[in-house]
Amino acid sequence: MLYRTAFGVLLGVLFLNTGCSHTYSAQSSSDQKVIARFAAVYKAHIQYVDGTRAVGYRLQVDGDSTYWFADREGTQRIIHPNTALKRIYLVDRGRGIFDGLAAGAAVGAGTTAVLIAQADSGYGAIGAMSIGAVTSIFSTSLGLVIGLVVGSRHILVY
Repeated sequence: MLYRTAFGVLLGVLFLNTGCSHTYSAQSSSDQKVIARFAAVYKAHIQYVDGTRAVGYRLQVDGDSTYWFADREGTQRIIHPNTALKRIYLVDRGRGIFDGLAAGAAVGAGTTAVLIAQADSGYGAIGAMSIGAVTSIFSTSLGLVIGLVVGSRHILVY
């Protein structure tokens, strides 16, 4: 019974961390400053209004247009009006690792608390704490991997 509870809580909460995202508005000047900080470093995944997609580097957002480079070297500059763009995704793997670690640690602590609350007094509580410790290590490691693979998304909405 304890194993099922631990496994259920662990899976349920870890699936909530399948991708943390932060949404910003292209019309807000404060949001444009935040996006500019990320866009100078990360690869941008651009989605147009008509559904087509593109990839760009060193993205910059102005009041009425957005431009980026087609390659890392910056040899081909692409400019589009903001009305032609739907959204832009920037994936931050470093923050994804941090978010995944934090979520995994929270899941491990929560699972341990649930197991201890359901355990009998005496040796049952010691066993629950042991299972909780293993679950905490596993969930933190799994959270790190999920955060690395999925990353944290910064979404610029037009």
